[in-house]
Amino acid sequence: MKKNYKNKRNENYFNHYKSIYSLIRHAKKLLKDKNLEFSREDFKIIIYNTIVIKLSDRIHNLNDIAEAWSNNPSKIEKKLLETEKYLLDLAKEFNIETYDFIVNEISRIRTIIAKNNTIEKVKKIIE
Repeated sequence: MKKNYKNKRNENYFNHYKSIYSLIRHAKKLLKDKNLEFSREDFKIIIYNTIVIKLSDRIHNLNDIAEAWSNNPSKIEKKLLETEKYLLDLAKEFNIETYDFIVNEISRIRTIIAKNNTIEKVKKIIE
């Protein structure tokens, strides 16, 4: 039950980060629900900053994930899959260099997992 709730919560949270359009739509809905208004220029700045912060945070998390969770390959793989599922499209739309960096970082992490002989554990988890 707890796992299903967490998966649903994550899906609801991350769905609005799947693309710039979905983030804009989500932000407009939040503003409407709260009866808030921003100028078009301020709104664009808010969306831009939100994307920069979200992608920067994920890059920061990926930078040390393999080392920090080396004894928990399932948790590592879940984060990698989450990144691929929810944030790669946004990164690609936003900035191709950011996208390339994230893809390379995911590959680097999976290489570390394989070198540490934990890849078999990960495969069993995601099957």
